[in-house]
Amino acid sequence: PKHWIAQLEDETKDDPTFKFWHIPTEENSHNLEHGYIDRLKAALRKNPAMYRRMVLGEYAEAFDGVPVYYAYDQDQHVFEDLSWPKGAYLVRSWDFGTSWAVIYSAYFSTGGQEYWWVLKEQFEEGSDIDRQCRGVLKCTALNFPFWNDRTICQGVLDYCDPAGKAKTALGSVLTTLGTYGIYPGFRTKKRGIGPTVAVCNRLMESRDANGNLIFRLDRIHAPMLHDGFIGGYRYPKEGEAGYKYGKDSDPVKDGKYDHLCDAWRYGVINVMRLAKMDVEQSNPVSGPLARKINLNPPRRDY
Repeated sequence: PKHWIAQLEDETKDDPTFKFWHIPTEENSHNLEHGYIDRLKAALRKNPAMYRRMVLGEYAEAFDGVPVYYAYDQDQHVFEDLSWPKGAYLVRSWDFGTSWAVIYSAYFSTGGQEYWWVLKEQFEEGSDIDRQCRGVLKCTALNFPFWNDRTICQGVLDYCDPAGKAKTALGSVLTTLGTYGIYPGFRTKKRGIGPTVAVCNRLMESRDANGNLIFRLDRIHAPMLHDGFIGGYRYPKEGEAGYKYGKDSDPVKDGKYDHLCDAWRYGVINVMRLAKMDVEQSNPVSGPLARKINLNPPRRDY
């Protein structure tokens, strides 16, 4: 945040003579009219920045433009310290570049219903694919030490952008990943960003038979992705570079939120049946993973 108070707090975080308090509105509920906080939450639900300021007592950036993931609801999708759902797959979805991102998610199915929980993020600037691989292996061992225990984790699945096939100074990105024993799958570019973003919004809106949302995000361990969902990852506003008059504009490439949100999207569109059922035959997964496992075999009831 750019406000001078927020900057002062950051600058003096190691100075014991300064003390700052962030007080959520809930702490004053006994002095407020009955139902006031619920009405405030409802009124600000679609304005994430003001919600964080007025309800949670936190600093928040106000983003320009329109959020790409309009279906994200911080009242219902956001959790803290999500526990690992036993028997889930660990999905690592990758976006490459000098700034790179990896999203760690739990994918599992119960009673024929799919679930997707985002558990952790990694983001680094000024790096390369070799450092990214080392960082991901270290993060996996540290945060998901059970990754190879099949009584807890069904397996580790890696997915990336088809651009991973592109040549770099180190050769193919996929070739470099292979030297670390990482063999991601990827879907071809038959569908553009518009249709795949729509699928991700459908995921966020979907509920199970009990009315529970099937998508969750751990805000403690994936704070930047959370901020991307609430507006950091956005469409350009009128007059801004990339804005197309009378046409659909592509999301803004800011070098941060776009990497995180793209990485998450690559995992979803490759794994979720919701995302795949319309293209399973015409647009098959490529890469070594396709020969190792079939997460979504054709159903026999239709």
